Amino acid sequence: MLRVINQPRARLASPLQFSWEGHYPPFQERPVADQILAVYGLVRRTANTVTDRQALLVDFERTRERGYAVDREEACEGGICMARAHRKPDTRVVAAISVSSAAARMNSEREQAIAKALLETTAEVTKLI
Repeated sequence: MLRVINQPRARLASPLQFSWEGHYPPFQERPVADQILAVYGLVRRTANTVTDRQALLVDFERTRERGYAVDREEACEGGICMARAHRKPDTRVVAAISVSSAAARMNSEREQAIAKALLETTAEVTKLI
């Protein structure tokens, strides 16, 4: 059993990789992403946490290419999270949608289905914002 506890007040002090803000930098212009990284820093929580700046920038590029971010047990052992940013027409990121699951329940087929639903849902929600 995986139990994830999310305390809103605690999130205000969470490092970049472990809060909703962590889903924004890949979709921001490089100077903005650099500033976010400078402010938050990179903190290790699990063996999978990306703490190398260059590796994280490569991951940002992959995230932009596929259109959504994936946290594979980086914030929490046994947890996986996928997120997509909402963009305004001027390219500003205004919000994000994420889906979390136990890593044990995730396989390639399920991940692809969730990614497809995440991309479609984000497109619909973005029209409403």
